[in-house]
Amino acid sequence: MVSIATVLTAFAYRVEAACTLIPAWGDPGPAQIVPDAPFNLKFNVTSTTGDAFDSAIFDVAFSAPGIVVNSYIWGGSFHGSGYDNSNVLQGHFENFISSGPAFGEGALLSMNVILPSSAAISLNSLSVHAAPGTFALGTQEFTPQTGPDLMINIVPEPSGIALFAIGLSMTSAFFVFGRSFTAQ
Repeated sequence: MVSIATVLTAFAYRVEAACTLIPAWGDPGPAQIVPDAPFNLKFNVTSTTGDAFDSAIFDVAFSAPGIVVNSYIWGGSFHGSGYDNSNVLQGHFENFISSGPAFGEGALLSMNVILPSSAAISLNSLSVHAAPGTFALGTQEFTPQTGPDLMINIVPEPSGIALFAIGLSMTSAFFVFGRSFTAQ
């Protein structure tokens, strides 16, 4: 005979296994950044069974300290819900929907972020991790799975000397080629 606890555990596992929170690159092109330049991230939800939720609580962690979140916007019915209880400084995001359709799949949260050059010293990459807390539909709570961390390459800023050298070589090339064409 199967106990109720076994059935509930199996059901809870299905719900937890069906929904995944994944950090994603939000800009066109490769996932690479220059310190002190803004870039965009998305936190996407995928579901293999079409599960939906009306409450979302999760944390975001970066591998470098000092990341600045300029702005963020919730997706779907969470946008403008009036119940956003997020704490950006602590990387904590929390919101719920009191009316409207439940959220299923897509970009749950988008954010605009800056990696200050002071935090990028000696870094080649930055990782972004989404740590799911609790999602719920009504009173049924579940913990979504965590997708893989997002790895972003850090491109060093060109130094002033490098920019000067490039400008000098471009100017020299202009005069050399400019004279050879006009001398004929």
